[in-house]
Amino acid sequence: MIHGSQAVTQDVDICAPFTREIHLRLIAALACALPRFRMSRDLLPLPDEPERLEGFRNLYLVTDLGPPAVPGYTVPNEMIGRSPKII
Repeated sequence: MIHGSQAVTQDVDICAPFTREIHLRLIAALACALPRFRMSRDLLPLPDEPERLEGFRNLYLVTDLGPPAVPGYTVPNEMIGRSPKII
């Protein structure tokens, strides 16, 4: 399911069951973007082990991809030409 907001946002909402397989796919898909927990004070990194995500009901992440309109921001080379995937 994909949904949006009446207000323009610069984020992606992903709705998926929280299974080990989905966690593995999410970790792999975001690996080059250096995902971190947005709601933690220290922006702790998303763990590489899917077992550490057991019990989570929501993930609020920030990545190094950032919004494209930020002055001085460049897209990492490994992300050029890639499209977001719905997993």
